[in-house]
Amino acid sequence: MNTLKKKLIIRKKNDYIKLLTFSKKIILNYIIINYLKNNFNYPRIGFIIKKKIINKSFLRNYFKRILKEFFRKNKNRFENFDVLIIFKKSLLINKEYIIKDINNFLIKK
Repeated sequence: MNTLKKKLIIRKKNDYIKLLTFSKKIILNYIIINYLKNNFNYPRIGFIIKKKIINKSFLRNYFKRILKEFFRKNKNRFENFDVLIIFKKSLLINKEYIIKDINNFLIKK
């Protein structure tokens, strides 16, 4: 079974604070991507999805699963970066648009 290793997910509050304050930011249609070079030999990813934006927990978890799977399949393209994905307020969030936004980010980077 192919799963995302726990070391590839950002879990500590200090890491989130560092990403929010010192990182470069790209604002896309549905998401904001903060990224910062890390000292590890692998990329890490984190998510912020506010309850105000998606109030149903199963939908928040669904989008996290979709993005974790996308990250797992494309982690070699992220190099040694910590990536924080923040969902923007949007009336209609579609997974195809979000993945398209992330692909555009990877092409620009």
